[in-house]
Amino acid sequence: MQVPPDPAYLRFKDGIVKTRDDIADRYRWRWSPKDTKWYTYSIKDWILEDVQVADTPVTSMVNLWQEQWLDLHLPRVFEALTSAYGRSRARWPTLVWTYLGGGDWRNVTSRRTGVPDRPPEQPPKKPAPIPQECLDRMTSARKLAEDGYITSAQAQQIIRQIAEECVGVDLP
Repeated sequence: MQVPPDPAYLRFKDGIVKTRDDIADRYRWRWSPKDTKWYTYSIKDWILEDVQVADTPVTSMVNLWQEQWLDLHLPRVFEALTSAYGRSRARWPTLVWTYLGGGDWRNVTSRRTGVPDRPPEQPPKKPAPIPQECLDRMTSARKLAEDGYITSAQAQQIIRQIAEECVGVDLP
């Protein structure tokens, strides 16, 4: 019998996939090992203090866009994050991590209270359903970039156009 995957790991992996596709807020998403959840941190509400915890890199950003890499290597990244947090949590219990910038760790403090905290729970946004045909077109654009036929910037532009066409809203 196979052991079921750790729910925290599944949330971590789902968050990686979500953040890489979130064009508007990609740079705000951070993993909280304390809560085992992904949060966005608005600069007006949160201080993300660099407390000199060593980066935990993902090896290559390109790898995050390859599903087979996620399945093979992401469990090791998750273990490395869990271990790094375990070494530092007594001093900085509100550390959060992002795969951007080489795998940066930051200590989170509320600007309003000055107390380390986490963002308030927000009800999940219900995005407009994207038709499967549109999702397939987006996947094709990613594949073209992975195979080197177009740049990743061109792929993002194509994906943005598809999203705007399919959902009917202008993205930032």
